[in-house]
Amino acid sequence: MVKTYQRLCYVLPEYSSDASSHLYHTWELVEELSHRLKLFIFIEKAKEPPGLKSADYIYIQKFNLLPLRLIERFIVFLWARLRGYREFYVHISHFSAILAAMVARHSGGRVYYWYCGLRSVSVDQQRKMGAKIRQKLFNEYAFRFNLKVVNFLVTGTPSMANYYWQNFGISMRKIKVIPNSINLARFQSGNHNPAEFKKEMGITENNKMVLFVHWLSERKGAHYLAAIIKEVTAKIPNAVFIIVGDGPYRGKLIQEINDTGLDKYVKLTGGVPNAEIAKYYAIADLFIMPSTDEGFPRVLLEAMAMGVPFVATDVGGVRDILTKRQMEFITPVGDVAAFNQKVINLLGDDKLREELKAEGLRKVAEFDRQAVAELFYAMIVRG
Repeated sequence: MVKTYQRLCYVLPEYSSDASSHLYHTWELVEELSHRLKLFIFIEKAKEPPGLKSADYIYIQKFNLLPLRLIERFIVFLWARLRGYREFYVHISHFSAILAAMVARHSGGRVYYWYCGLRSVSVDQQRKMGAKIRQKLFNEYAFRFNLKVVNFLVTGTPSMANYYWQNFGISMRKIKVIPNSINLARFQSGNHNPAEFKKEMGITENNKMVLFVHWLSERKGAHYLAAIIKEVTAKIPNAVFIIVGDGPYRGKLIQEINDTGLDKYVKLTGGVPNAEIAKYYAIADLFIMPSTDEGFPRVLLEAMAMGVPFVATDVGGVRDILTKRQMEFITPVGDVAAFNQKVINLLGDDKLREELKAEGLRKVAEFDRQAVAELFYAMIVRG
């Protein structure tokens, strides 16, 4: 008897084997899904073709001009529908969701649109007026239109589902909750050499290592980092902060660090491919996430997977993914004093960090990509 698979057209905004963003995790979930679903993968932008033989078909966009790209997407989505792909799952991309909905609406298909982030954050004040208008038109309005035309909005946590219901009037019946995933096998492979990497980074066994991994922007709390480093190192002078990431706030952060004489406590790495990020967690005593905007931060899953306790802000769906004990170490957004105190307390308590390490390793098992793939498969099959 020949085994048949449910068909799904999965739309990704980009692919790169050395991506530093959460999309690397998304691709790993796609790999897992390719063994459970018959996948037509559409990629809007790719640095190189992905090597995934288990997918039914992989299409990478060819045109560069926006009008041609939109026409191309519509034609390919229609082609996928004619090949029997009734379900479309669009990750983040507003215009792809709209175009998929145009195809699905008139052909009996369904569109699932994934989004998990706050929408109330104001546009960066440093942007020029033209950029602000484009942000409003191509982001805000497109997002709201998506909620009207897609069949389902998929988000990461119950709190985020409630947020979209309350702020955008979307029916709860139209919202699906699927948590973010992490490939635990990759993070817990044991292939890391912390002692060697510490030596390479110029960190001694006497140092307490505090890790930040994120896009360097105010949305991710980059503007709080200098104040955090200053207060923490004043109380714990052997603390070293490793800041991994790139972004619009990088230049200003470097200036703030240099102007306050904190450079001896800080190591900035720039962006690091997610495929290599585990080695940074492997040498960390503590992870920090002072964000002002999150939905379901995958960096907390990474920290838990590597047994690193953390201090984080109470934003988005963070509470939904933590245990009661872990929630003792989240603070209100912008309360830098409270944030710093929890960092200082944790760095000074080895026993407490070990307890939180065990707590995180237990909790993160719920988000392993195999477990999430099962939830995803059930959602697509049942609708």
